[in-house]
Amino acid sequence: MLLEFNGISLDLSLIQGRGGAIPNAPGIYAEIHWPTMTIRIGESKNIRSRNLGHIRWADKHRAGTHNEKNEP
Repeated sequence: MLLEFNGISLDLSLIQGRGGAIPNAPGIYAEIHWPTMTIRIGESKNIRSRNLGHIRWADKHRAGTHNEKNEP
């Protein structure tokens, strides 16, 4: 599925796991909620810093160093 946003063509195929690395630069991001297949699209001056909390959480889970007491 393709979507055009501010003159930029975005591929919204919704293939889980194909997000790639988050750049440390301005850009457009999409947040995907898989249970409802909904998408939120926005702009950020620094995409990586906008998502640092999520990145740290995911990295800790991949490394097995997360604290289960802090889980929601």
